[in-house]
Amino acid sequence: MSSDDEFGVQTCVRLMIFSKSAPKPRPAVRAVAGPSSKPGATAAKRNQRKAQEVAETEVEGHSEVLVVSSGDEDKTDKAPVVKGKRKATEPSAKVVQPTTHLNGGPTAKAKGKAKADLADIADEMDVDEEQVVVDDIPKVRPSKGRTNAKTSPSSHEDASTRRAQAEADALRREIARLQKRIEDADSLNENLGKQLQEIHQTRFTDAEQSANERVEQQQALVQEKELQSQLDNEIQMAMAQAKSTSGSTRNGTRTDDPKFTKAIKLYEDLTNFLILSVTTNKSPHYDYQETCYTCVYTLTDENGANPSLNFTLRHMWIKGDTLDPTEPVISRDELESKMQYSPLHLDKESEDFKRGLDFFRDPFLFSTDQVHIFLKTLQERLSAIQNPEGQAEG
Repeated sequence: MSSDDEFGVQTCVRLMIFSKSAPKPRPAVRAVAGPSSKPGATAAKRNQRKAQEVAETEVEGHSEVLVVSSGDEDKTDKAPVVKGKRKATEPSAKVVQPTTHLNGGPTAKAKGKAKADLADIADEMDVDEEQVVVDDIPKVRPSKGRTNAKTSPSSHEDASTRRAQAEADALRREIARLQKRIEDADSLNENLGKQLQEIHQTRFTDAEQSANERVEQQQALVQEKELQSQLDNEIQMAMAQAKSTSGSTRNGTRTDDPKFTKAIKLYEDLTNFLILSVTTNKSPHYDYQETCYTCVYTLTDENGANPSLNFTLRHMWIKGDTLDPTEPVISRDELESKMQYSPLHLDKESEDFKRGLDFFRDPFLFSTDQVHIFLKTLQERLSAIQNPEGQAEG
């Protein structure tokens, strides 16, 4: 008795699935809403849905199903190759039908009701309740108005006005601070000036001030004496030269040039005015020069009496009569050209001669443009001295 007769027909179904596919991605977890208030689905509907999902599962790649039976082990049935693509959101699944045994041996692939029973078995292994996964939903920030909206022109003007006002206030404060510093500096300068003046007053006492004044007066007197001595020396030199050269001058022996001698002789005969010497000195004002002429005037008379007068004429630059002589000269326009008359050797003349000279006995000043008047007046004085009777008759 064969084994088939003893144990009945035993069919061994062996499913071998070879799959070549890419690495399966991790299934995405979809956010599932919480439990609904509606009644849940029945177990039969869940089982039916599971069975449909298992049946519709697509296997990626090439799959081969081999069915081997004990009756004909040499025959190998190749299941058709299923080519397909799985859904992007569902992972690929390998489905292996469980092997059933009949009378202790494996049975063939289940179909129909048996397939439904297998689905029920698979459904019992599932979790009765669906897992609820709630992802972190980003919070929606409350809107604060149109933050990107353009600012109105009035707000721009207000901001500009406030900024300009702030700058103006800062400038006013800075100006006030600088003015305060200037006032403080002026006050400090004034105080320092007062202190310096007090120091000078303390340093120079009344006695010292009076001593300084006396020294200045003494220096002025010394200078005056020196000038007087210099003038006396010039007068003496002029007199000596006049005595030694008066005769020779009249005889034409003053110079070697005959033309010059004749010119001087004619001048002396016409005017009776003789210049004995000329000296120059620097003026105290600017770059002017002072010139001193030593002169002799002789009056000729028919009776043979020839009275003469020796004197000096100094050309100088002095301040005008309307100006204060003690103040310093600040301009050339303040100076005037003057001639100073000074008589010489009157101590050797008689009293009648001195009285006849009248104002010519003392020094005096006159303008340079009045020299001709001076000479005419001097001639009249000497004529009156020479002929007093004619003057009385006139």
